[in-house]
Amino acid sequence: MRAQGKIIAKAAVSCVLVFVAVESLARIGYTLKSTLSESRGQSRGQARSVGYLADWFRYSPVTGWEKRPGFRGKSDDGVDREFDAQGLLAVDSEKAAASDAQKVLFIGDSNTFGFGVPTTAGFAEYTGRLLPGVKMINLGVIGYSSYQGRKTLEKYLSKMHPAAVVVSFNVNDRRGVTAGDEDGQARFEKVYDASRSSLGPIARGLGYLYLYREMGAGMRHLGLLPAKAHEPAVNELRPRLNEEQYRENLAAMADQTSRAGIPIVFVLLRDNPLLSGYLNRGIDRLEKRDYEAAIEDLNVLVRANGMHSDLGRIYLARAYRAMGRNHEAEEILREGERSIYLLGGRPVRLDRDYNAIMREVAGQYKAGLVDAASVLESDPYDYIDFCHFNSAGHRKVAELLAAELARMVRTARVSIPERGQPATQVSRAAAPGTGKSLSSGAGDGRPEPWAQRSQYGY
Repeated sequence: MRAQGKIIAKAAVSCVLVFVAVESLARIGYTLKSTLSESRGQSRGQARSVGYLADWFRYSPVTGWEKRPGFRGKSDDGVDREFDAQGLLAVDSEKAAASDAQKVLFIGDSNTFGFGVPTTAGFAEYTGRLLPGVKMINLGVIGYSSYQGRKTLEKYLSKMHPAAVVVSFNVNDRRGVTAGDEDGQARFEKVYDASRSSLGPIARGLGYLYLYREMGAGMRHLGLLPAKAHEPAVNELRPRLNEEQYRENLAAMADQTSRAGIPIVFVLLRDNPLLSGYLNRGIDRLEKRDYEAAIEDLNVLVRANGMHSDLGRIYLARAYRAMGRNHEAEEILREGERSIYLLGGRPVRLDRDYNAIMREVAGQYKAGLVDAASVLESDPYDYIDFCHFNSAGHRKVAELLAAELARMVRTARVSIPERGQPATQVSRAAAPGTGKSLSSGAGDGRPEPWAQRSQYGY
């Protein structure tokens, strides 16, 4: 019996060693394949964002996902984060609990959350340092759209009783999804129910194994498993929230705060102009019927295979059709891989169209409007990727917000420094938002001259 046991033990050890060796080879092969394909245009940050293996969030039937209460660790941007028992940023716990403090709620996406910078360096926290006596509560969440922001405001407005609300959404609303996967109650309840399935942990565990992934791909290739669903053409994708839905959500937030007698400020942002310059110039040339030049610009985006490549394909197809090159138009729309995660794929709508809607809603409700994009674009190297910015960029946004909030929130003494100067004590009277931008940029999303000359593209 003892000899038989040794044989079984040796066999088990051999199986484990063989599995480890094969798994290692699968990882090497997967890495080489990913390197050769340059991740199919998805940066490492996007590929990981709100994926099934992330642990900073939990699923929600109302908002799709939310910050995980009690989490301590790194979020998708690789920065250390800490959330309290209510799922708020730990640095905001005491401020949220204070019953006699004036609070400002920040509702937004990864830019509001502070993607890529320490929690205390985000524009919400920095604004608080410029307005002593006013508590800033950062409710931004990575990947959120305006629909999720609307639901967040519904949850916290009556709980927090804020003196003002700051709202900023753009990128995620524009990201492409397949028809039927747009943001909404039905979509998020479906995702939530799937996450609670008993098979969920098994599937997530297998997802760690590269051998499992490669075996699945091989079996599909041999016809032993059903092929993956046919990838749609770029023009068949839908934004997570279309223009009318975006308008409806912003208006709902403005209406909700207005009825409560609480001022609201919209923060207008745009994509990194170093990366979107070719897109905007290509569209401008397309509108002027300079089709050959438009095709040249838009092809730069397509070849770069970056976050604006799908938009490049959409407008490149229009240029081809305008020249009667319909076959090339159809080919370019189906070219490339559609890497779509829970928060969507690449944008399929223009930032300037959604920003125009934000301006219109702000004007309709006489809300505050801060055109932070114009200030950020004065030094485009403040951007760290296609839409996020560094600590210096967050400071610039905070300075604009502090000036706007000082006109809304009643405070005896507030500190609003001139840009680049030390903080000084000044007094301001409270006044409602004007609906006017603090910055003088045109805000139409067209590339500045330096962006047109840029050789970087992506």
